[in-house]
This record gives sequence, C-alpha cells and structure tokens, in this order.
Amino acid sequence: MKYTSLLLLVFLHLTTTLVGQKNTCNLSLSTFRADNNSVPPNYDISITGSTNAICKNVNVTLQCQGNPTIHGESVPVTNGTFRYTFPYINCPCNGASSNFTIDIECADDKTCKISRTLEIPCPVIKCPSITNVNATIGACVGLRCKKQSITFTPIVSGSYDSYSWNFGDGIIVTNMGVSTSIVHEYSHFPEGEPTFTIFKNGCIPIIHPIDLQQFQPCDDCPDENSINLSQLLSNKCNLTGSIGTIGTRFCEEQYTTFIINYGDNSQSESHNISQLNNFPISHDYPNDGEFLFTVQLLKNGEESCVFSKPITISDCKKVIIDDDDDDDDDSSCFFCFCTDNIICCILYALFIASIIAMGISLIIALCVKVSTKAWIAFGIAVALAIGLGIALSLICDYSICQLLLGIGIGSAINWAIVCETNAVTLFAPCTSWFCQMSRFSILGFRMKNSLIVNILLYILLAIFCGISQFLI
Repeated sequence: MKYTSLLLLVFLHLTTTLVGQKNTCNLSLSTFRADNNSVPPNYDISITGSTNAICKNVNVTLQCQGNPTIHGESVPVTNGTFRYTFPYINCPCNGASSNFTIDIECADDKTCKISRTLEIPCPVIKCPSITNVNATIGACVGLRCKKQSITFTPIVSGSYDSYSWNFGDGIIVTNMGVSTSIVHEYSHFPEGEPTFTIFKNGCIPIIHPIDLQQFQPCDDCPDENSINLSQLLSNKCNLTGSIGTIGTRFCEEQYTTFIINYGDNSQSESHNISQLNNFPISHDYPNDGEFLFTVQLLKNGEESCVFSKPITISDCKKVIIDDDDDDDDDSSCFFCFCTDNIICCILYALFIASIIAMGISLIIALCVKVSTKAWIAFGIAVALAIGLGIALSLICDYSICQLLLGIGIGSAINWAIVCETNAVTLFAPCTSWFCQMSRFSILGFRMKNSLIVNILLYILLAIFCGISQFLI
C-alpha cells in the first residue's frame, strides 16, 4: 500500500501534462519560397506549415521590404496543415536582394504566431543592343501600281522580349519574340524616318534608325497613249475640249496632283489627281503659232510623268509687241489693225470715204439745196457705209470700236470740209444748225455745233470702247 499513493501521484502529473499539451497552440513553417514563374521583380510566394488541432484557421500576412503594400489572407487548416500562394507579388530590389516577411497567426489564439524572412538575390539583367539594320533594296513589284520592295534584317546582340518596326510611311508592325527579317513595300519615299525598336523587361527600349539613302521609288507612269488628248480643239485663239479618260488606272498614292502647261509660258494651278479624267480645258493664246500642250503628273510635289500634244493656233489676229519694248508690253495693237491685210486696209479706207461722202451729201442737200441728186448720193453713201461695215466685221474681224473709230475720222473730215473750209458751200453759205455757233456761258467762248458734235462723238466712242475692253 505504500506504493499506491506514489502511483496515484504519478498518474495525476502525467494526465495534467497531457491535457496541458493538448490545449497549447503549436505553429511551424515547413516551406517559404519565391518562384519566378512570372517576370522578376514579380514573384509567386508559396508557404506550407502545420499546427495542432486548436487552430482551425491561420491569418497569413506578407510584406516586401521595398514595397509598403501588405497582402493578408485567412487560410484554413486541414488535418493539421495549411498552404497558400501569393501570386505575382512585386518586390523591387533593395540593393542586391529582395526581402519578403511572412507573419502567421492562429485565428483562435492571437498569442500563437510566428514570423519568418526570405531574402532573394536580385536577377542580373543583361540588356541587348542593335548593331545594325540592313536594308536590301529589291525589285519593283506589282503588275500596274509598282512598289519598291525592301528587306530589312536586324543584327542584334543579346536576347529581347518583343520588337516594333516603324516603316516611316504610317505602317507599324509590333510583335512578341525575335524578328529575323521583314519585307516591306513602298509606294513612295517615306515621310518619316524608319526605325527598329526592341524591348526587354528591366531595360529601356532600344531604337535604331534605318538608312534609306539608296532608296528610289518605282516610276509607274501610265502608257504614253493611255491619256487621250484628241478631244482638244482650237478655234482661232481659243483652245477648248477636255482631257480624255485614262486607259489604265494609275497609282493615286504615288501621283496626288497634276498641272496643265499650255506652252505659252502659262500653266494652271495644281489640281487633285482625281479630277484628271475629263478635265475641262479653255485657254486663249496670244497669237498664231505652234504650242506644246502638256499634262504633268506630280509625285511628292515634283514632276514625274509628262504627256504632251502639239497645238496649232492660226487665224488668231492678235499681235505681240516686241518683247524688247519695255514701255508697251500689250499683246494687241489697236491702231495697227490695218497692217495685217492690205485688202482689209483698202476696205477700211473706203468705209471712211463713204462716211465722208454721206456727210457732205447731207450738208449739200440741207444747206445748198441743190436738186434731189444730193439725197440720192446720200442714200448711196449710207448703203455703201453699211455694206463696208458688215464686210469689215465678218471678213476682216474688225471690232465695233475700230468701226466707230472710222466713223469718227470721217465725221472730223466732214466738219473740216463743210464748216471750216467752206469748200462745199462756195455757191451758197451753209446756214444750217450744223454750222452755226453756240456759246458756252460757263466756259465763256463760242464754238460751232459741228465741232461740238464731233467732240461728243469721240467722248462716247472712248467710253464705249473702254467699257468693252474692260469687260473682255
């Protein structure tokens, strides 16, 4: 019996110890690692651990030393173990390494917790470099709208993640991986500078310009016979018609504008290439001659394709003043119209003579009062003046101003013969209103009505011809 009390005491101590151990929290961390399945400095942080039955859940908190952001999760405990992964955690390098701190706390016993630190060496990133980009100029490709084919081949040292081609003409090609070579076709010289760019995580983009000094765009002019210029017709000084439809369509991306050159030192403004088909033509030439009419297609603002047709201008009746005369650069000579054709000049002199005869016969019939023969002569003179005026207008192409000038010259001679020399009125003085004097009270002198009529006639002639010339 003396051992019974001792055995009871031992049993009670063991029972108390076991119960106390069962109610005590235990936490342990089995693994704490960083996987760089994602691109550094982004990591997947994984943990595994164990605890006793008192903890049903654990609170897990992760923090990067170089990043103040704290990531926390509540993780369930299954059969005494727990595991969790924090995906894609950014932790910049602090010197030569990145430091992660993990804090684990039993949700059922706040006093039960552990803390661990994981140090990860920073990866060494070697940035690539572009040695050169070779541009191999190929043949002109295409059946109609030819383009210049160029093969670009980059020479790169080191690896990179992605690349981008900028061809300078608005086309950009970007892709992942490595570019060995690429072919691009140009319609014209690029407005911008072509470049090749490579990208690698942790490195600044590397941009390399591409030299295209040897590049020449393909010249794709339409066939000489494809532009129809047969619809252009000349009528004396005027050229009219239109530019016919082009037989083969040209590259609008190459040729954006066109200019018409008339061959007489004058040309049209620049027009959009879309207006070329059936473009209307109306142009006046300064004189007779042979002129070369041309249509110029422009590429990049410069002449590229030229199509021409000789134009013959005849019977224009316009005279160009000698270019050496700087004082009179007018292309027409109003008082030289009688030098073109001797027959027209004779008809014009007869026209003036008929005006003179018409005036004299009228004065004789009114003033001297001879027989009706004077009226017959007047009628013949009127008919002759009308006939000669029509002939000068239709056959000799005289203007109304030139005819009025003849009438004015004839009237002035009438005034001199009838009222100043009295050559017609020797048998009897002329007492008609035409030869009477009139006083100008404002000017203070007297003047014969014949002179007044002639002055008014010349004033009206100058006004009429000036207005007509301005309108033309």
